[in-house]
Amino acid sequence: MKKTSAWIYNKEEAVFIDLSTGRFYAHICNDGDGKYYNSFWLTPWRAVKFWLRSRAIVVSVSFVSPLCIYFATIRLKCSQMKEAISMTENDFFPL
Repeated sequence: MKKTSAWIYNKEEAVFIDLSTGRFYAHICNDGDGKYYNSFWLTPWRAVKFWLRSRAIVVSVSFVSPLCIYFATIRLKCSQMKEAISMTENDFFPL
């Protein structure tokens, strides 16, 4: 990702966006019971890289448009949102 990308988060939700374009890449939400759910919106090229290089276990894939593919992955068991973001960056989103 570009250096202009950043996580914006609170205790319940986090989003990963490109601050210069407003493009939305990832979303993490907390169910309130220590489980965090990841979703990714990627271009076809990044989707292929994600599929081949990521350690994520994909639960569902949807073709939102010809330029956007949606992935949902298995939930993470974490104690706080910062830990879920770290796991997402290191294990699921090595692009």
